[in-house]
Amino acid sequence: MEEYRAAFSRLMSDEHFEPSVPTTVVVFRDERAYEPFQPVFRGQTASFVAGYFQPGPDINYITLALDTDNARGGSSSTLLHEYTHLLVNNYFRDAPLWLKEGLAEFYSTARVSGDRRRVTLGARIPLRERELRGRALIPLGTLFDVDQQSPYYFEADKRGLFYAESWALVHYLLNGGTRRA
Repeated sequence: MEEYRAAFSRLMSDEHFEPSVPTTVVVFRDERAYEPFQPVFRGQTASFVAGYFQPGPDINYITLALDTDNARGGSSSTLLHEYTHLLVNNYFRDAPLWLKEGLAEFYSTARVSGDRRRVTLGARIPLRERELRGRALIPLGTLFDVDQQSPYYFEADKRGLFYAESWALVHYLLNGGTRRA
């Protein structure tokens, strides 16, 4: 985590890097233990949530289960995704949801070299690539308007496409339009 934090801080100015409140990370042994603590959306437990970042005025929380589905890279990717939400919240509190989720997906692939001298960011996410194949994309105007009440954020059949398209757009923007991962 410290290498990741250091890499992220080199990409951004130090002006807003330090969180204004402490952050507690709560890790559950498995998804079953996590289930009673998952967030509630529209009166329903969000069982699709592998991890969650909750900012607060006095304390921030990150929660996740250790046995998170490995289709996205497992619990380490989930932790990095949620930690990115913390960092983005410090810099861009009012950023649109597509940007928050796109950045979190992009940075969730971070890997530190064995000698800890290099951090690789923005690797491909095969799950997100599969979600984009053979489907009509969300029109950009709609993507930019998605919020936490939107069907693209809440409904299972649309959420994957929202995350995938947000990730792909951020990947494109940060890599200057090149095809490299």
